[in-house]
Amino acid sequence: MSDQGRENPNDAQPPVDVVEREREEQLQRVRDWLKLPMAILSLVWVAAVVVEMAELVPAGWMPGVLPIDTAIWVFFLAEFLLELALAPVGQRTCARTGT
Repeated sequence: MSDQGRENPNDAQPPVDVVEREREEQLQRVRDWLKLPMAILSLVWVAAVVVEMAELVPAGWMPGVLPIDTAIWVFFLAEFLLELALAPVGQRTCARTGT
């Protein structure tokens, strides 16, 4: 007789709450790991905006500020998307953080 119709107990997936808990722990590790680098990037971004607005650098240097500003925003977006992907339930995370 064939075993095609039977489920193999070894193929069973872990309960949903275990998977969610593991993803939440992984998400927290990523948040902890990225906290300092993102804080530093935030300060660099504020400095870039102040330099841009107050025109504190020679006009020839201004084109160099825009790529820095854009790169920082790309990092912020990447961090958000990474956290959203790791979140056990992405919509719940968005609702909790207010985004």
